[in-house]
Amino acid sequence: VMEKASELEEIIEVEYSIQYLYKLAYACINAGDYDKAESYYFDSITKANQLKSKPLLSWSYNGLSALENSRGNLNKSLKYSTLITHEDPILEASGMGNKGTKR
Repeated sequence: VMEKASELEEIIEVEYSIQYLYKLAYACINAGDYDKAESYYFDSITKANQLKSKPLLSWSYNGLSALENSRGNLNKSLKYSTLITHEDPILEASGMGNKGTKR
């Protein structure tokens, strides 16, 4: 999926839905392409801000927290996890798993 998305992005400007950005970022983390995952999460932050959606913004920060955790940047992971709002109990539980643990 990542390879096809990257190929498409080289040909045309692609406008992904925010949910698809999360999926692409997660796939990039699993493949070890942390820089690309970070790019997708930053794109999701932009979209969440445009939509003025705190839950979507929190999911983006949760993803960045998980990404930095995977990189071994625990302080940066913690920084992103503090930006998560606590309006979504599922997200809050997910975010707690990203605080200070290295995978």
